[in-house]
Amino acid sequence: MKRKKKIMHRFLITLLAMLMLAGCTAKEKAEAADLGGYTDTSLQNHAFLKSDIRDMLGRMKNKESFAVFFGFTACPWCQEALPVLNEAARETDIPVYYINTRPDASVTNNTEIPDYDLLYEAVGDTFGLDQNGNHRLYVPFVLFVNKGETVMSHEGTLADHDAHERAMTDTERQELLDIYRQGFGLLK
Repeated sequence: MKRKKKIMHRFLITLLAMLMLAGCTAKEKAEAADLGGYTDTSLQNHAFLKSDIRDMLGRMKNKESFAVFFGFTACPWCQEALPVLNEAARETDIPVYYINTRPDASVTNNTEIPDYDLLYEAVGDTFGLDQNGNHRLYVPFVLFVNKGETVMSHEGTLADHDAHERAMTDTERQELLDIYRQGFGLLK
């Protein structure tokens, strides 16, 4: 009887150790972001993971390093920026999260996205300024976070580019790519 108890005790300890080891090594598999409304064919095999503001803030609290893209499919600047960011992201092994600022038809302004107040409190000082001098989220907006701290942000495409008037030139595309590469370089 004592021998059976000892064997059962060893079995339970081994089983518990295996379960703990499996729990420590298993990583959460993040879901790929739905980029179906983006038209660039290079995005068929994209680097973006689905996220929301609470998820992003949790990753910051956990001192993770990552990039996050804020945008929406009807934004012509987002349409041009996302493939460039995808190219830069593919060169790294750093997670890039996508937050859709128009998750449904009821949201017509970036300040109306769910949990905007939490986002503003955490990183609002990295946003551009509106006509009244207040920080406001404009898209496309890319935030680079190293070990939970914002190290760089980039809004729009380039200062001289108006996506309503024309597509970016190859030179402009390369300049934006270099900006994104710089951000990823701060995360290594």
